[in-house]
Formats: sequence, structure tokens, C-alpha cells
Amino acid sequence: GLLAAVVGGIVAGAIGGSPLQVSGPAAGLTVVVAEIVNKFGWEMTCLITLGAGVLQILFGLSRRARAALAIAPVVVHAMLAGIGVTIALQQFHILLGGAAQSSAWQNLTELPRSVLNHHLSDVVIGAVVIALLVLWPKLPAKARVVPGALAAITVATVFAVVTDSPAERIILTGDFFQALSLPTLTGPANGDWPGVIFSVLTVALIASVESLLSAVAVDKLHSGPRTNLDRELLGQGSANVVSGFLGGLPVTGVIVRSSTNVAAGARTRSSAILHGVWILLFASLFSNLIELVPKAAL
Repeated sequence: GLLAAVVGGIVAGAIGGSPLQVSGPAAGLTVVVAEIVNKFGWEMTCLITLGAGVLQILFGLSRRARAALAIAPVVVHAMLAGIGVTIALQQFHILLGGAAQSSAWQNLTELPRSVLNHHLSDVVIGAVVIALLVLWPKLPAKARVVPGALAAITVATVFAVVTDSPAERIILTGDFFQALSLPTLTGPANGDWPGVIFSVLTVALIASVESLLSAVAVDKLHSGPRTNLDRELLGQGSANVVSGFLGGLPVTGVIVRSSTNVAAGARTRSSAILHGVWILLFASLFSNLIELVPKAAL
């Protein structure tokens, strides 16, 4: 995921046609990628990501990107909303100091038990973050120069360190660069090449549609240059080729990060590129700082 965030920021940010869109791993592909990993294994998933990137580049070169927008937005919105509910149910358990279950139904049925067995330290930190996010827009403009989410995580981390809170922290084990891995070329263990081809097509289509819809939505948030949709597909495809080659997750344009980018005052594509650079620096050089962040703060 961190590899995909670095590649999405730097490669898609530099090549893509939406100057303010921020790319990386996205919730829209979570369920699809999880099933692909379960069925084919991680190395084949990387090959599928690479293949999807090649297909996206072909989409971009064909200059038919706008055709993807013919898909009714309600279809994509419904898919993302369903995935959002799934993620929210998982995060309730993290907020309460527990562990997420393997399915949305299990997360729902186990919620009463998590509430009864909650860890107070995690709940307090989560409450601090939520309170800051709610109150931040009401502060004077000078204070709001710092994004509310960044302020909330910083305050929660300082609070946890000062109070020596037992809340569980984010842990990054090993060397960031050890995660680099090449995709396998030996083929699927069960010989299911049709399944691999279908997965390539699925990832390419979902990633393309999500990225294009996100780019169009970002255009409505600012008055700067409009998105070149064909070039955006070239950028997204290039990022997926690199991400798959290095061992990262599939990359798409992400509306949450992109809208945050615009709200923070971004004006050029350097902001998207720096998103990848900052993640690279923090993940590779400052992991000790990241490990101070309580899970409940995220």
C-alpha cells in the first residue's frame, strides 16, 4: 500500500492529466484485490496490476477516455458506498481497541462484544480526534491553515505520548525497501489464465472509471486547468505498471486525498508529486515517528 501511494503520487502526479488529483491505493478496489490475492496469490496479483496498467495505457492512447463517463455515476457511487460501509464497520472495532473481523457481517455481529470489552485509552484518543475534526472548521481562518485531519492526528499522538497511553500504535516492521518484489511470470498455480485475464480487465476498468470520475469531481472544486482525460489514463496506467512491477497495490485517483489537496490550497501538480515524496521519506526514514501514532487516531 505504501509503495502504491509513493508510485501513485510521483508517477501519476507527473504524467496524469489532472494536475490536482492525488493517486494511490483506493477503497474502490479493496474487495476486488482481496479476492484476487486470495485466488492467485500476491505475486500474480502484482502481474495482474501491471497488466491492468498496460491496458489503461492502451485506453488512453485510443483517446476514448470520455466514453468511460457514460457509466452511470450512481453505479460507481453505490459500489463506493458499500465499500465505505464495510470499512466503517471495521474501524469501529479499531476505535474501541479491538480487532476487525474478516467480513462486514462478522464486524456487525461482533460489535456489541467490542463495545462491552472496549479499551478506554483507545476510545478516548478516538473521541479526541473526532471532536477536533468536528470543531476545526469553526476555528478562525488563521488556525485552519493547518488541515484539521493533520492537527487531529498530531494532537492525538502528543496526547498519547505525554499520558503514556497503552493504546495500540501503528507498527511498520522491517525495511520499507524490502517490500519491493517482482511479479511472477510462472502463471497461476491452477492454470486459470482466463481468470487472470478477467482480473486484469476488472482492475483496469474499475481503476479507470474511478480515476476519471474522481478527476471530473476534482475539476468542480477549483478554477484551474481542466483535466485531460486521455492523459489521465496514461498517467494512471503508467503508475499501475510501475506499482505492479515493484510489488505494490493497484493505483487509482482518490477523491478523498484529491479534495484534501485542493482544500489545502494546492495549485499545481507538484502537490500530487510531493504527496508521494513525503510518504517515501516518512516510510523509509521516519518510521519511528509513524510508530508513535495510535491506531485509534486513524
